[in-house]
Amino acid sequence: IRGTALDGVFLCLLVERSHLQYAVAAHCDGVYTYFASPISWGASPRNWPEARRFCAQHGLLFAPSVGPGYVDTRVRPWNGQATKGRNRG
Repeated sequence: IRGTALDGVFLCLLVERSHLQYAVAAHCDGVYTYFASPISWGASPRNWPEARRFCAQHGLLFAPSVGPGYVDTRVRPWNGQATKGRNRG
C-alpha cells in the first residue's frame, strides 16, 4: 500500500525488545508502547532511552504512551496487576 492512496503512518506495537527489529523488517514508520503502565519491556520508561536511540538510528518514530494512570480491567479483567493509580494526576 506504500505509495498509494491507502498509504499512511504505520506504527508497530513495542511490547518486547525484539519488536524494534520487527518494525524495521516490516517497514513500519515507527513504534508505540500503548500501555501507560510499565508492564512490558516497551512500556517501561527505563527502556525508552534505548528504544529512542534505536529508532533514531533506523529512521523510525518513537511514540511512548503516557498517562495520569492506567486501568485496563474493563477490557482485560485478568490484568489488574497493570493498574497504576492517578495520584491526583
